[in-house]
Amino acid sequence: MAPNYIGYLKFGWLFCLIWLVIFLFGYLRDRTKLRNGIWFSIFFYSFWIDLGLTIIATNNDKLIYPIGLLFIFFLFCIGIAFALQAFLLLWNAAIVWRRESHSPANMLTLYLGIIILLMPFAERLIVHHLPLFLVKLTDYISSTLHRIRGVLVLQLPDRAGAVPVLLAAI
Repeated sequence: MAPNYIGYLKFGWLFCLIWLVIFLFGYLRDRTKLRNGIWFSIFFYSFWIDLGLTIIATNNDKLIYPIGLLFIFFLFCIGIAFALQAFLLLWNAAIVWRRESHSPANMLTLYLGIIILLMPFAERLIVHHLPLFLVKLTDYISSTLHRIRGVLVLQLPDRAGAVPVLLAAI
């Protein structure tokens, strides 16, 4: 591996460590804050990205392929969970509906599940009635998300070919 990639890896691990320290400081201080979840999510995803890039940087095929398959399986499981989030929210709403009162706060997961299920249909109905700049904005956001969901190919100079790395932007 070229020395400049080692510098990037060190920076990535330092970034990951900084977010871990921020998360631990906030979590040990007050466990109930929402920002602790945000800081943990940043740490968690940066950790997995850094780990994947470090494994690729080893150039050890006996390590890259098994770990790569596990990584792809892990991303597949996360993708399935995100794809089924509307149904999981509705399932949670059914449990809350049976066990607790029917206040608006307790029915929030029901509302979210219904909205997530209905949004693609509502978007198709209202897109023809939106101003042109909003249509272009939604097209730009949609095309950007489709590009992010694709496969990023890293060209490492000391390997014969390109190594595909799946990035989860689900």
